Amino acid sequence: MNPLYRPLDQSLSEIRLLKMKNVGEHEPITCNLVYHPLHTAPSFTALSYPWGEPSITKEDILLDGRQFAVTVNLASALRHARKHWSKAVPDRNDTDFLLWVDAVCINQQDIFEKDWQLPLMGTIYPTAQLVIAWLADNSRSTQLALETFDLLASESLTQSTEDFLSLEWMQNHPNLYKDDEDNKENNINTEKNNTNDVPAENENFSFKNERWLATSQFFGLPYWSRVWIFQEVVLARNLILCINDTSLKYQTLLQAWKSLLSIKSAIQSRNFAPHFLRCTAAWAFLSTKLWKWTTIRKISDAQELLAKTEGDCGAAKRFMLSLTGLELQAGDPKDHIYGLLGLSALKIVPKSGADVSVGEVYSEYISYWLRMYENSPGARLHEKQVLFFLYFGGNGVYDNPLDLPSWVPNFPAESKARTARSSPRPCGQADKGVFPALGDGPFIKDLSLFVPGLEVDHISLVQTKDSKGTRDEDWMLRYFEDYVSRAGTYPTGIPPLQAILRAHKFHSSNEVDENLVGYAFQMLLFHIPPPPPDDKDKEEHYRAHYRALGIEPLSGDGTGSKFNDSFIKKIFPGYPGRKLNWRDHFLLNRADLSNDVFTDWSAIRARWEFIETSNGYFGLGPLMAQPGDVIFVLKGSHLPVVLRKDGQHWVHVGCCFIIGLMNGEAAGRGSIQMVEIR
Repeated sequence: MNPLYRPLDQSLSEIRLLKMKNVGEHEPITCNLVYHPLHTAPSFTALSYPWGEPSITKEDILLDGRQFAVTVNLASALRHARKHWSKAVPDRNDTDFLLWVDAVCINQQDIFEKDWQLPLMGTIYPTAQLVIAWLADNSRSTQLALETFDLLASESLTQSTEDFLSLEWMQNHPNLYKDDEDNKENNINTEKNNTNDVPAENENFSFKNERWLATSQFFGLPYWSRVWIFQEVVLARNLILCINDTSLKYQTLLQAWKSLLSIKSAIQSRNFAPHFLRCTAAWAFLSTKLWKWTTIRKISDAQELLAKTEGDCGAAKRFMLSLTGLELQAGDPKDHIYGLLGLSALKIVPKSGADVSVGEVYSEYISYWLRMYENSPGARLHEKQVLFFLYFGGNGVYDNPLDLPSWVPNFPAESKARTARSSPRPCGQADKGVFPALGDGPFIKDLSLFVPGLEVDHISLVQTKDSKGTRDEDWMLRYFEDYVSRAGTYPTGIPPLQAILRAHKFHSSNEVDENLVGYAFQMLLFHIPPPPPDDKDKEEHYRAHYRALGIEPLSGDGTGSKFNDSFIKKIFPGYPGRKLNWRDHFLLNRADLSNDVFTDWSAIRARWEFIETSNGYFGLGPLMAQPGDVIFVLKGSHLPVVLRKDGQHWVHVGCCFIIGLMNGEAAGRGSIQMVEIR
């Protein structure tokens, strides 16, 4: 039997396209392969879709007269694709419909073909006359979302800006502003998705309007989570979003997003509520920041960047687009790199075969960045620290079942654990003035990272959560009290409680302002727990904790003078700012700082542990750091790192944040050595 696929001509960048027969709804999908050089191919449509689970759901189509198994998601897309193409391109003859689909048009059994066809996807999608984004979800929620986006875009384009932002037009669409109890006929599943684009599970907010709920859930669809799809959507010139019989132009979705941003901005600046919206779920949704829409923002940012990237700095910015792979899902861990080659423009030849490990692929990826940084002034302007990627790696931060080199960014683990995204990326200049400007820089050899480094300290204590079943803040408060009682003066001369504060806030500078003072006050309120319900002397409970931290509790006369004096003296001695009744001032005027404290504490719990060092320093280290681990400052890293000796080389445990070692203080403290990290 002749093979199904004839070889493609790589010299011509040849591709296969599907010529589909028009069959009935219940007939087998039937198509033929046609071959064309990409740059002279007739107009074609490209399909963007989530593959689905190939081992579970299969359906046979007829490809050149032979049965060919595809996923159910793909079969459904193929059955509806011509209909959506005809609607989007009504002036074309039905016989002109040609479709490019990766799973069928690339011989998935031919590794060599896959490896040279994959980079072509960076050209295929922007070349396609139309890209069909098959969402693979025909639920009522998705249907309502598409309808609502279309309505928002239409209203924003047909009215003056003033009329649109007045929101009076909503009275013509009761299902946009009335709560669900006023719309009895509507009923959809309100289960939330695990995504940044919907309210978190702990938000005290209830969607009582199904249309706004549907829009908030839209970017939680699996379609948006895939690394290949992100590239396809960014590159598409003409994209339509499709489910069964419904479609929406991507530009319409973009207009809906912009219109919602303008509504939110107007509400915040004008502080008004139309009478018909007061006390409704729609108003609560429109007037808060619950909805982030991070997905469409990142797509728009990437498209804008691609439109104006030029020169060395442009190349560095395009490389940074590859970091989007940290946030997206991929069936093959290599695809975190390969799935964005069309955006990042990395000159990397894919190696899909099992003979090349995932670690080798990631090592080549970072090698490319190091060469770019060394040879491109623009790269150094865009990203001043060449070893920035160490923050996204480390065996003390991520599980490493793929046995990646410890220093490479762990895309597969981060895409699942979301560790880096849950924590602000700390700032610092740890290597400032520590190393000579000229001389050796970092380089890679045989999966090892070689980099000049300075050993500055050892970890002596890692404060992990105790097992007494108390809430997180309780055990941490006990540790803070213990540390303050035994630490004495900090190596840099600041009080121990200020060192705790700066680590908690990821605050690397030495400056003190009123915001930092307010943060300190809110941090105390956050970590000092309420007394047990059966505690007969609740005031003594608070007094005991304040005194354990060296701070006088509020006096009985209510003036708070002793508290104010001891609060400043214990944390910010010599503070030059104005004197205030700190308790009343920050409770009444700066309660917003409590949100910052909670955000930082959540970040600490996700990625960090408090650590102490042999030389008396305090800070944050990787979750799985151990006493005896060594703290290094590396040339090209804005953060100190924790390394662990393993034979003749070192293992990267993770970056750390040490108060007093963040701004070049390690200069002159020892001999610089070439460190090998595996």
